[in-house]
Amino acid sequence: SGRLDHMAARGELQPAHLDQLAATLHAFQQAAPRAAPGTRFGAPQQVLAAAQENFVELRQLLPPGAQARVEQLANWTEAEFARRANDFAARKSGGFIREGHGDLHLGNLVLIAGRVTPFDCIEFNEDFRWIDVASEVAFTYVDLLDHDQPGLACWWVNEWLVWSGDFAALAVWRFYAVYRALVRAKVAAIRDNLGEAGGYLAMAERLT
Repeated sequence: SGRLDHMAARGELQPAHLDQLAATLHAFQQAAPRAAPGTRFGAPQQVLAAAQENFVELRQLLPPGAQARVEQLANWTEAEFARRANDFAARKSGGFIREGHGDLHLGNLVLIAGRVTPFDCIEFNEDFRWIDVASEVAFTYVDLLDHDQPGLACWWVNEWLVWSGDFAALAVWRFYAVYRALVRAKVAAIRDNLGEAGGYLAMAERLT
């Protein structure tokens, strides 16, 4: 009952919960190991490859009627990546690729003794865990949007920016938000929930 997705569904999730989570996440990210320059983690081409992998699977999983939308999103992703290539390189060289949670949606956040506590991080895949801190925050943002909480979604981003001061993250924010929405679309399609997958495609389209 204390999971944040359940709290959001009941209308009980408050800005104060996200204030505390932003402070907690920032402290965690500050202490987290940073990807060394020579590693693949967060390298621009690796970031693009992860996004392109979503489209490979979506092309296979979604019906013909959705393929034009998938291709439009794939084209946007490649164009946005090209436009922001220098920003992705700067994120890597600036030390913003860190060992994180990897799956920070509302179902992996729970209120315990009045504090929001992340759990169930990704331990089985380094590429999912060693990511841009902005990608981590974007997943929570996208999930708040999915729970019809756009005000809280924007509040969350604002609070994280206040704590981190990482305003350069906004250059790559839209790319990561669309990527996270498409991850959700892929997972829904794998589960054969095509209606839900279509909803996430629509979210990705709005985010572009």
